[in-house]
Amino acid sequence: MDSIPENRYYPGIQKTCEGGVHLEGSFGHEPNEGKLIIICHHNTTTRYSEGDLSAEKIATEPSFTKPAKKFLSGDVKSATGGVYYYRANKDKDGKPPLFYAGKAGNLFSRAGQKVRISDKDFVILVRKSDGLMDENWQTQLEHLMYEDLQTRKKVETVEVENKASVSESLCSDDEKEEIKIFFEAMIECLENLGAWD
Repeated sequence: MDSIPENRYYPGIQKTCEGGVHLEGSFGHEPNEGKLIIICHHNTTTRYSEGDLSAEKIATEPSFTKPAKKFLSGDVKSATGGVYYYRANKDKDGKPPLFYAGKAGNLFSRAGQKVRISDKDFVILVRKSDGLMDENWQTQLEHLMYEDLQTRKKVETVEVENKASVSESLCSDDEKEEIKIFFEAMIECLENLGAWD
């Protein structure tokens, strides 16, 4: 088993079977700190990841519901708004993984729909630490996520499941700049957790 580079390890990785297989990360700075969780979801037995999604693994059975509820509990409610990614087709026929970027007023009910996640490798939920992500933030983040996926598609590292372009938010330029800073920190966190590998 290869050792895991220290700079790829984030705190909060769950090491028990209860709640399934997932990685957590925090990013950004006040007042716009963010949190994300990568929840591995498979119909068959999957594996626990020791630091990132490409590390040596141990078999266990995952669940979306338990880790998602835990991630959205505490100071925030399960109706927390945010953005999310789906990923599918990892290592299938040599094709790049298929990503979908979305937004939700209720992350749990929207991103966790059983029909939508049944064939996905994993789901990524993203929220602000205080749980207060309004429609402007959700819309602009979804736009930036979509544009980023399109850039990755051009170099053949991902495929994009979104069927159409995603419009920008109508918020102010100052707010767009704040959202861009949040987005860039989010992407760095996902890079460190191996989400694109």
